[in-house]
Amino acid sequence: MKIEHLEYILEIANCKSITKAANSLHMAQPALSVILSNIETEMGFPIFQRYSYGVIPTEHGQKIINEIPVILDIYYNWKLSADTQTEVFGTIDIAAVWICCSYFLPKIQLQLRKKYPRLQVNSQELSSSQLLEQIRLGKNEFAIGILSSSASQELYIKTVLKNCTIPWEITPLYQDALVLIMGKETPYFHQNTIIEQEIFEKLTLVTFTSADRTYDILLNNKYFQFAQMVKVGSAEQIISLVANSDMVALMPASLISMHPYTQANCIKGFPIKALENERITHWLLHKPINRLTSVERIVLDEIKDSYAPNPA
Repeated sequence: MKIEHLEYILEIANCKSITKAANSLHMAQPALSVILSNIETEMGFPIFQRYSYGVIPTEHGQKIINEIPVILDIYYNWKLSADTQTEVFGTIDIAAVWICCSYFLPKIQLQLRKKYPRLQVNSQELSSSQLLEQIRLGKNEFAIGILSSSASQELYIKTVLKNCTIPWEITPLYQDALVLIMGKETPYFHQNTIIEQEIFEKLTLVTFTSADRTYDILLNNKYFQFAQMVKVGSAEQIISLVANSDMVALMPASLISMHPYTQANCIKGFPIKALENERITHWLLHKPINRLTSVERIVLDEIKDSYAPNPA
């Protein structure tokens, strides 16, 4: 049995189907079936019960499936330890949406530069649609974006990833709340509580010219009936307008503690009841662990361990 065979078993268990697992692994279904049969012959018992609608782990199979992640983690830690005995060098490209690129990644890049002086980690700021297109074309090793709690958002990303030439995995990094931000020019700025309906009816909302899918979904909610809406080209323009006018915007809560304008007490964030169950998930796209080089694995581990807001 090879180490990748353990990953095949996990994928079959996750997909509950040999056919779906084969598609996810970019393998032919008959080839995966043969490998599974050979593994079961070697083990001396069936790992899955086959049915017309899919597969279900047997009792012995479930025990194996529960222990595979531990075995894989030990194996890749051994491999990483052996690989990093030599000097780490190379170039890694990370595509990220603006808030991740500006306030989350710099700290990670600095830490990696200190640990591995010959390793260059580049970041490129892109919109969500541009980021997914870069991934589809295989132009970046990693990508970091933000995703609303909407099921349609997740389905959209998975649909895009299905068209990639290599499989990609999504790893959640950070949970962000969504708040209404306003500047000191807004009459509600100095209030501790706000009347939400009044704000929505009287104030102007500023958002992106090519609205991100996250904002499209939220703004289609009947709760948000602003007096008018202004669209601009960049996040920095939005922040500047909010800080210096009576316009408001919907932004991730982490921005409040990071952007320079907030340090000067020019911007304030208000939680919105209609959004209290909304969470913006910062997610990382990467190749499956078994397809990462030792250097890519180092960068992946650093991102997962250190990803957090970086105060301005």
